Amino acid sequence: MPNISTSNKNVIYKYTAEILTNFENDNNPIRIDFLRFRSIVVDYNYDKLNFPLFYCNVGIRREDAIKLAENQKNGTVIFTMWKYREDITSASDMKIEVLRKECIYFIPTDVSKESDAIIVDEDKSDDYGYRTTIGLIVLDHTNKNEMVKHGVINKGTMSSVLFYQLKDHQLIMEPLQHNPTLNGLMLPPLHTLSKMIGYLNNYSAFYDTMYKFFISFEATYLLSSSGKGVKKKGNRSNMVKFIIQKTYYEESIEGMTEKDDMYEIPCSASYCVLDDGSNNDKFFSGLEGITSNGGKEEKETGLRDKESKLIKHSETIRLPNNNTTLLDNIVSEAANSAVVMTITKNKIDSTILTPNKQYYIDCTEVYGEQFTGTYLLSSKKEMYVPEGEGLAMSVILRMKKLANSEKTTS
Repeated sequence: MPNISTSNKNVIYKYTAEILTNFENDNNPIRIDFLRFRSIVVDYNYDKLNFPLFYCNVGIRREDAIKLAENQKNGTVIFTMWKYREDITSASDMKIEVLRKECIYFIPTDVSKESDAIIVDEDKSDDYGYRTTIGLIVLDHTNKNEMVKHGVINKGTMSSVLFYQLKDHQLIMEPLQHNPTLNGLMLPPLHTLSKMIGYLNNYSAFYDTMYKFFISFEATYLLSSSGKGVKKKGNRSNMVKFIIQKTYYEESIEGMTEKDDMYEIPCSASYCVLDDGSNNDKFFSGLEGITSNGGKEEKETGLRDKESKLIKHSETIRLPNNNTTLLDNIVSEAANSAVVMTITKNKIDSTILTPNKQYYIDCTEVYGEQFTGTYLLSSKKEMYVPEGEGLAMSVILRMKKLANSEKTTS
């Protein structure tokens, strides 16, 4: 449980981090401490990815960059991150370890040559003036995604098959809306869990909205796109409320609080962007599905262009196993993607911003009541940059407004 104040005072967090190489028969590992980081970006794209990706921009010695490039095929690194509360301590005092993971990594392979990938930093007077980007993928995440079970299902429900596939995961799963009994279904030799789950959803859609499958540090998630909170055992708060406020001179509002059974995060309007969808030409108003026996199913999205006219463009898809619920998935996804809010927030504990939470944005003061309501967390991008004796974190959230969102919270 994150150590977040329950008072009205906003708590501000800062971080430190390091990368330590983990090569075989290497008595001289490379240690990249937080002073060598120019930035760290952690990308949680819940719509398009199945696990987070790290991008670390660092200033290191040229010989270390060459060694990293030569060992990236078989070598790994240990990435560690700590957090501390800026208001009560400093990085040199007690820190809380929030992450320690073995990672596979990727780095430009031409580091032994003069190239744009690694350049001399003239601001540095030491030997650490070569800049490059090291990409990281947590080894445990890729291993879990490759633990796929094959065979034939005889008289098992869809939920039992999913629990069987995910039994080695700390799973947070939203109850299925459609849970048919599967008899004689063959599970093909697919190489990853994400592909297997996609195969099962194509056979019979789990929910009326698009499913999300994401392997993260704290849990593996299998959720709908309904925006309903799915509470994790032991967590007291499962709702996050953002309050968008008018501020002056590009003022940033930092920190967050926990009140009763929700997290409350004030945000400056200067750090928020609303896309009301009026200029998006990728939407469609009609959807046609072709079933396995050649039949047709049609749905309408009701989406309109910036002149409030129905969009005439339509799409056609194939429905395997006569899975007509896939049409409902696509229609709901189109409707929920019409309004998007992007929020940038500084110096908070972003570990509480997980896809199983329910998100509510109160932006009436800035954008009007029609854009206040329940949103769906589409992606989270954490950005860490040096500040003082630690790393300051900003998080960029992409939130999609639910088409049938309520305007009030309890």
